[in-house]
Amino acid sequence: MSVIDAKEKCPQLILVSGEDLTHYREISYKVTAIAPRVEEHIRLAVGSQIAAELRTALYKKLGLTGCAGIATNKTLSKLVSGIFKPNQQTTLLPESTALLLSCLEHLKKVPGVGYRTAQKLQSLGLSRIQDLQVFPLATLEKVLGAVAAQRIHSLSHGVDEAPVTPSGPPQSLSDEDSFRNISTETEVVQKIEELLTNLLDRMQKDGRQPRTVRLTVRRFSATNKWFSRESRQCPIPNHIGQRITTGRDIPILTLHYPLFVSLSGNKGVSSFKNLKKTAISKIKIKTPHFVFLL
Repeated sequence: MSVIDAKEKCPQLILVSGEDLTHYREISYKVTAIAPRVEEHIRLAVGSQIAAELRTALYKKLGLTGCAGIATNKTLSKLVSGIFKPNQQTTLLPESTALLLSCLEHLKKVPGVGYRTAQKLQSLGLSRIQDLQVFPLATLEKVLGAVAAQRIHSLSHGVDEAPVTPSGPPQSLSDEDSFRNISTETEVVQKIEELLTNLLDRMQKDGRQPRTVRLTVRRFSATNKWFSRESRQCPIPNHIGQRITTGRDIPILTLHYPLFVSLSGNKGVSSFKNLKKTAISKIKIKTPHFVFLL
């Protein structure tokens, strides 16, 4: 209806100048700012429902209980998933992110910050998330490198832009055990055969043909408990790889023992007598190459 028609129908009508749109624009900006937050909340609500349905299905079909974390990215989801255990799920709203991060007891609680990275951060005097958040990024890059520093700095603020991608088939199959109190060649062969029995069964069920075998030995010491590792590897002949997938007799031990001797410095088993723990045997599969670690 035009203004003229309106005045005719309602002579007492009071007209207000609409030329000044300042107030309209201010309200419009505020509405626009709220919209993304509402959208995030809707997505989180949908994610919470999906997580609840998945946990219910796992319990009904497999009898398994589990926890779930729902947040705006993978890192926050992982952090929040373990807050309420057991058999619970937690949804983290964006406005609660800072509170969650401030409650973390140590930098290693942040996914992606492992033992060595934590050591480097501690050498810079960083022990809390809050310390990392305000630490100069340029200095951090000199110690960790640009890519790692920027990622860890972002994670400390709850920012993780890594996409969620399906994992697909496992990239590795592995098995390991302690070689404590093992000091003879016969015992070594028996232990390797035990590990291989389990691994070969899993490889046959996987169906992919292995291409490489790798044996890894982790040496225990009081000063370096977790990171003293040595590995040797060699290709698996095609005819042996085919036998693995078909379940026929497999002379795979003939590949592993020479690797073990090589790791021991060609001194045989005697060089391992005084080790408190030597964890060995991992089979690693990387499509299209199936890597057999031991």
